[in-house]
Amino acid sequence: QASLAQKNAEAGLAISSRLMAAEPNNPQWMELQEQAQVQVAQSLYWKGDLASALQHLQAGEGAALDLVGIDPGNKGYQRDLIQFYLWKGDCLRNQGHIDLALEQYQKWLSRAEDMASKQPDEIQWKREQAFSHQRFGDAFMAQGKPVDAAPHFQSYLSIATQLVTADPDDKLYREALSLSHERIGDALLAQGRVADA
Repeated sequence: QASLAQKNAEAGLAISSRLMAAEPNNPQWMELQEQAQVQVAQSLYWKGDLASALQHLQAGEGAALDLVGIDPGNKGYQRDLIQFYLWKGDCLRNQGHIDLALEQYQKWLSRAEDMASKQPDEIQWKREQAFSHQRFGDAFMAQGKPVDAAPHFQSYLSIATQLVTADPDDKLYREALSLSHERIGDALLAQGRVADA
């Protein structure tokens, strides 16, 4: 049974679809459409319907790519596109398609690194890099590849340290820093390097 959040998301998607049908090249409706698609996908993800969630993510990603094509420097458009890579990767990883998930995480990381090079003062892109490295490491650990996971967890730690230095009061950054230490320890233990962990 659909949750209230899912029903609201589906209603928003229906509205955006009607608007898009009338004005398919209107950026405002395109943005509304891709945001509605990801909201529906998130609701389905948390219900465990990963296949349906992926379908909505695929549809929404197309609109997000179109928006980035219209205005590549728009932070909001770039951020929205990144979230599709995140959610698609997580769906695929939870389906057991680790290699396909890694492809999505690579798109996420590459997009964040590219935007960081263009907007070096924007902390959003540093944050995206940190969490994409976390997902990379987690995916490799799920494959039983702690040696491959370790460098990503090290990058996660390095960037989380920079984030905490920039904003010591941010709870999310402090949690990321703590988690990155845990992940490095897990990877070392999985390699049998108990003393190093």
